[in-house]
Amino acid sequence: MKKRTITSLISILLILIISCNESTPICIDICHGNVIAIDNSSLEKLEGFTLAELTTDKIIKFRTIGDVGITVTHMKEHMLIAEPVSVTFYINSEGEYMATIVADLLPLDNTFN
Repeated sequence: MKKRTITSLISILLILIISCNESTPICIDICHGNVIAIDNSSLEKLEGFTLAELTTDKIIKFRTIGDVGITVTHMKEHMLIAEPVSVTFYINSEGEYMATIVADLLPLDNTFN
């Protein structure tokens, strides 16, 4: 949990630094979907992945920025059992989708006490 919090803070800081560059258009968003492909050259670093968005069935190809908070092995598990993930991302000046945080999509818990 502590590692994910640190990763999230680093990702947000990176987004803020990038957004300060006036020549870089930025669109920060979150989407949810099923992983349908993984691009990586090793088991240690996730370089990119393809996601089928849950609400629209849109296919989105993501590149990753550093440690996005999920391992390649865990991402493969999500792909194999069709368990959706949540992706925080921005679109860079070339129109590429850049994932900064990837996390388990937790089911909604409608029980409030």
